[in-house]
Amino acid sequence: MLNKARGKNKKKTYFGKLSLSERSFFVSNLSIMLHSGLSITESLDVIGEQSRGLLKIINLDILNSVLSGTNLADSFARHPKIFSNLFISIVRAGEISGNLEKNLSSLANQLEKEKELSDKIKNAMIYPLVILIMSFVIGIGLSIFVLPKITPIFESLRVDLPASTRFLISFSNYVENNSVLFLIETFGSMFFLFWFLKQKFVKPLTNFFVLNFPLLKNISQYNNLARFSRTLSSLLKSGISIDESLLIVSTTLNNIYYRNSVKSIYLKVLSGDKLSEAMIEQRKYFTKLTVSMLRVAEKAGTLEQTLENIAVINERKLDYATKRLSVLIEPFLLIFVGLIVGWLAISIISPIYQITGSVYK
Repeated sequence: MLNKARGKNKKKTYFGKLSLSERSFFVSNLSIMLHSGLSITESLDVIGEQSRGLLKIINLDILNSVLSGTNLADSFARHPKIFSNLFISIVRAGEISGNLEKNLSSLANQLEKEKELSDKIKNAMIYPLVILIMSFVIGIGLSIFVLPKITPIFESLRVDLPASTRFLISFSNYVENNSVLFLIETFGSMFFLFWFLKQKFVKPLTNFFVLNFPLLKNISQYNNLARFSRTLSSLLKSGISIDESLLIVSTTLNNIYYRNSVKSIYLKVLSGDKLSEAMIEQRKYFTKLTVSMLRVAEKAGTLEQTLENIAVINERKLDYATKRLSVLIEPFLLIFVGLIVGWLAISIISPIYQITGSVYK
């Protein structure tokens, strides 16, 4: 049965977040049920029966909010950390225009494409991360279990040990005598690094690095162009004006330089320029092909479809670039691992050669 509405229309805060898959499931099911003739409250009630965890809690709150007389967009807006400005704007435009079902379907498609882009980036980084993590684990294993058994032999030798061997002995002794502290320091440093990289004041540096590092810049460009084009296309198809759409798009892009670039384009369009004209000064971020296609589309009146085509082109380029990344980065990883193994081998073998040489002398 439908739950009775309770409470006022206030923003809610929850721990955790909904994945793109969960949000896509929620929106696509809502669109299908509305298309089948069910009311919004009936649709939300059915989705609530199929949901689990955080999605079930949020769905119930949205249902109660709608039952209290709040429109669907404002009910979503009660959860700003779960549903983005893009999400809420498309739903609001659908309610105003009477095309809610169509807009929800478009939004579901947008979320599915975002998940595909996100998965491509993650899959491209799996191989390098696995190699680096395994190298780290092997290094810790050697430091804790192997080196403490070898270093006493080196310490007993009456020869001048190489600097690398002396460092290895000092490091091994530290790990052996402070194993718990070493693990705390190691994982604490990793936690601090991840926390540090997520801070707002660091984003300009990390985003600049990604945009200019040879192995990553193409992936970053294709990813941002695909997100920009598909999101803008979805917003325009939903009935939102181009200036408002650009302002919303500027909040959805991950890279701060692309966000600022879109804000500059928004100001130009707001002052009367066409989209393609406003992009001319931003060719560092938007390719010549993109600008040319949009100029033709504006004359032909096919802007929404052309933006979608641009998104498809860049998604294909992104797919190719991410597949090549593992191939391109493999030599660097092999060199990195080889240098570590070589340094360890030299540090261990050098004293043995010194002892052998002194015996023959």
